[in-house]
Amino acid sequence: MSENIRLIRHSGRSLPYYLVCGVFLIGIFEGALQKWVGFPLSLSVVIRDLLAVSLIFYAVIYFKFRQMRSLSLVLLIWTILVILWGGMQSIFMGVPLAVFGSGIRFWFLYLWFAIAAAVVFSVDDIRKFYKLSLKVGLCIVGLAIVQSLLPPDNILNVQPNSIDESSIFLLAEGVVRVTGTFTFTLGYTAFIAFFAWVAISESLNPLMSRGIASAKSIILIIALVMAFAVSGSRSSILWGAIFFSIFFLFHRGEIRGGIIAKKIIILAVFFVLAGGAFIFLFPNLVEAYEVRFRTASEHEDFIGRIVIFFVGEQRVVDNFEMWGHGLGAGTNIGSKFLTGSTDGFYLSETEQGKIIGEMGVLGIFYVFFRALIVLKIIFWSFLDLKRRIDVGLGAAVIFYLLFLTPVSGQNSANFIFYICFMYLLFVYKITYLACNNKETV
Repeated sequence: MSENIRLIRHSGRSLPYYLVCGVFLIGIFEGALQKWVGFPLSLSVVIRDLLAVSLIFYAVIYFKFRQMRSLSLVLLIWTILVILWGGMQSIFMGVPLAVFGSGIRFWFLYLWFAIAAAVVFSVDDIRKFYKLSLKVGLCIVGLAIVQSLLPPDNILNVQPNSIDESSIFLLAEGVVRVTGTFTFTLGYTAFIAFFAWVAISESLNPLMSRGIASAKSIILIIALVMAFAVSGSRSSILWGAIFFSIFFLFHRGEIRGGIIAKKIIILAVFFVLAGGAFIFLFPNLVEAYEVRFRTASEHEDFIGRIVIFFVGEQRVVDNFEMWGHGLGAGTNIGSKFLTGSTDGFYLSETEQGKIIGEMGVLGIFYVFFRALIVLKIIFWSFLDLKRRIDVGLGAAVIFYLLFLTPVSGQNSANFIFYICFMYLLFVYKITYLACNNKETV
């Protein structure tokens, strides 16, 4: 995959940089435009998709995919296989072409966009985009904190086409589940997983320095704790704890003495302080979490929930078809074409169930194979702590997001998942060049 990677430094901003920034900013703020300005979401998505296609076309005409030749070739073969499978579904099973087209869009558009960004970005582009992501993340966390302090019927907490408070997502009575700039809670949940990776990576290096760098690190740590805490999502709270544990585990070999150990101690101190501040400032939210976790433990089968999370509901097994029900049938667009409504879940509520429901046997292969690949990346990173900590953290984020709804589910989660994949390729690209001295200046 990496035999021809080259990373060119240059000043100024390139056309690919503007295309990627356009896609990123539209994807992050399109929900806000719909909720508070009334801008059509469909138009935002069309503009974003056109920019993504433009970047892919740019990478093709300038032969940029040769930089990651092996990865591009494998994914090209996979893309052709899935499209042929979906095409047979359309021909022999009567799956509408609109559903088939939406499936191609959700499965592959932003996958290839991520690879295109990785192969065309320069080191300057990566650094500037990294800083942009941090600034956007801080803004969204600030908005989420404000939303959590406001009553559910406040304009900042309204949902598109909401009629009354009953259509707003609540953690408990009077306590809202924040959505940030997104139209659905899952978008915010996926985003803070991404932000956690970027924020911790940024916080580690300058944490012991003085002045602006140190202040920025403290702000990022506090913002990260608050981002998880105000989410109103049990999975986000649990994920936050797991993420910090993984972060600590990756540094297990450097805990004894040295500056890394001091950084981690200071990181832990500020984490605890931020948690204490949260308990003091948001007592109602803390009480709501206690009630929610207690209620869930009394009424939910934990093992059953884990099985559903990783495999899918029972109806996925009951309705299984070897060839699947149609590429794109699990998307909101596909569901509307097939049932006339986007209420409920046509194939499954879980990501795995949707993939298996759409693609049958091929879906089963995909679900297990991609999980094994990401676990391999995490293990590979674990063996080389000093050089691959960012890769390991990124792989952990992607492993978490894999079991939300990135491929055939909610629009924002699909987008953020592939933004994470793009960042993982950025880190891999820089790490490979640093390890092999192949950077060109």
